[in-house]
Amino acid sequence: MRAFTSVVLFLCCILNPVHAEGWYINKRGEPTVMSDDGYWYMLLSKSMKGDVNAYLLPRNGIECKASGSSSSMYVNGTKLRWWQNCDPSMGMYWYAYTQAGINHLIGEFMRRQTVTIRDGSLTIVFSAVGFNDKARQFIDDVADPGL
Repeated sequence: MRAFTSVVLFLCCILNPVHAEGWYINKRGEPTVMSDDGYWYMLLSKSMKGDVNAYLLPRNGIECKASGSSSSMYVNGTKLRWWQNCDPSMGMYWYAYTQAGINHLIGEFMRRQTVTIRDGSLTIVFSAVGFNDKARQFIDDVADPGL
């Protein structure tokens, strides 16, 4: 019976996805999470307009020469328009292009345990564990920095 229990526990550990540490604050003070597969980051940062946006970055930078709109990607089944940007030091990254898309993406992290981004055969799963704790103060500070 002990051997059976050990096998069941082992299988449960293997079959359940591990969400690493969940959301944390990076060295620049931005809420960040790594994807379950370890190849992608999602982080919140202040946009050029001064608003909060979520940015999708590959862990190992992808070299690029130009920015431009990318194809839509799905966030937990909802199609969002994403912009593909190219930065000389960071490489390629993406962000939700419309305010409705930003609101949906951030809302999914607030309400769910995981957020899945799909683009064709690419599937990226992020943990939402700790998002509300780590991101709330950042969002409040960007929205009203005087408080």
